[in-house]
Amino acid sequence: MGLQAYWINNAIVAKEQQFDQQVQLALNRTNIDIEDIETMQLFVSLTPDSQRLMRPSDRVLKQNSIDSVETVIYTGSSNDGEVFLIIDTVSKDGNTFHQQIEIRGSEIVDEVSVEFNHTQQMVWMEHQQLQAKYEQIGGVMDRVFIEMMREPKTLEARLDVMPVEEVLEENLTIYGVHIDFEYAVVNTRNEPILASEAFNDEKGQYYQAALFPNDLFSEQGLLLVDFPTRTSYVLKSVWGVLALSLIFTGIVVLAFWWMMKLLFSQKRLSEIKTDFINNMTHEFKTPIATITLAADSIQSPGVLSDPTRIKHYVGLIKEENKRMNKQVERILQMSLLDKEDLQVNKEHIEINELVHDVCEHFKLKIQSAGGSIAFKPSDEHLIVNLDRLHLFQSVSNLIENGIKYSDERPSIEVEIQSVVDNVHIHVTDHGIGIPKDQQDKIFEKFYRVPTGDVHNVKGHGLGLNYVKRISAKMDGDIQLSSKPGKGSTFTLIFPVA
Repeated sequence: MGLQAYWINNAIVAKEQQFDQQVQLALNRTNIDIEDIETMQLFVSLTPDSQRLMRPSDRVLKQNSIDSVETVIYTGSSNDGEVFLIIDTVSKDGNTFHQQIEIRGSEIVDEVSVEFNHTQQMVWMEHQQLQAKYEQIGGVMDRVFIEMMREPKTLEARLDVMPVEEVLEENLTIYGVHIDFEYAVVNTRNEPILASEAFNDEKGQYYQAALFPNDLFSEQGLLLVDFPTRTSYVLKSVWGVLALSLIFTGIVVLAFWWMMKLLFSQKRLSEIKTDFINNMTHEFKTPIATITLAADSIQSPGVLSDPTRIKHYVGLIKEENKRMNKQVERILQMSLLDKEDLQVNKEHIEINELVHDVCEHFKLKIQSAGGSIAFKPSDEHLIVNLDRLHLFQSVSNLIENGIKYSDERPSIEVEIQSVVDNVHIHVTDHGIGIPKDQQDKIFEKFYRVPTGDVHNVKGHGLGLNYVKRISAKMDGDIQLSSKPGKGSTFTLIFPVA
């Protein structure tokens, strides 16, 4: 997850840097374009299109002497609209720097010739040495004399005829920035000269570029640009990478969660199985010890001569053997349920009679413990189509649980009700109850509710799981209502035949 976050952050930062670079290139290009437009406007204004081609000496626009350099600027035009601006710079040592600027439509062609000691040489701008000399001498002189030729204007007046927004939008598009923007131009005193309608002058952080930075005498400006939706634009541009990273991170988190869940589930299952083995060992140990004791007693000379005592011990062995067999059968039934191999033999059963027989089966055991069991049958004659053996065993499990988790004197109530097209069998005890956070777990296999101070409760955690699964197999259900310290009510629900 940390690696994915690092990758996502790097992708966003890289896209932000790319965006910033593209914007800055567009602003620099905008500044150059605005200067070029102003220069072209100046040249065209100085030379009407109808004027015939003139020799440079025909029209002198300006002539100035600065220190040891004397400069003469001429202009002329041809009939096809080509405009010329010739700048001759003569130094006192006799060397001449001649620059001819030709405007062809929207293009500016710059040609330079230099005369050293009366030997004229025509050169091109691509030559490195002459380019350097041109930049040192001609560049500065260009700026000086262009400003001298131009009528003095304020920054507001110069921008009034400039399509700043159109030029800016065009250059942003050229550099791949397709996003809404707001802009403003401020002077050196940070006073707004020009601004779009929605420009926020309180934001404080903008993309910026100087306007007319090459001017030596005129007031310069500062172009400010803001992108209100910059963050969302950057995120959208990396959405593909971001989405893949998020999906991959989600898969990693899901896999980790599933692994941890499985780990804790296996750990819990291991503890439950260990507890089950311990309980099963204890359940088998008692009857085995009883059978062993009874067998030893029968072999004693005093018992062999007494048929009554032999009959008693044999009955005891059979009872304990039956008890162990019952435990084994329950485990085998759960195994068959797991394999979906358990057969259900449905038949028509009168529910009041069967539940009455179950209650009678436990009556003696409960009364011997000082408790009571009350059975309240339905007023109606209710027939269900269920497996008799499994239904008997299910009700028996519920009553047996009520006895186990009650106080010293268990009080069990069994009631049958007819609800619409269903039969409800309520088994209520007044025992320790089940905490709410445990009620969803008690039907799980091997699960046993912590009994607090009650330590003598035996069991394997199979009874309720068996009841729920066999009820579902017979198209029924089981519900629970319980309060700690008040007791529990289990309700079996089956359709009427």
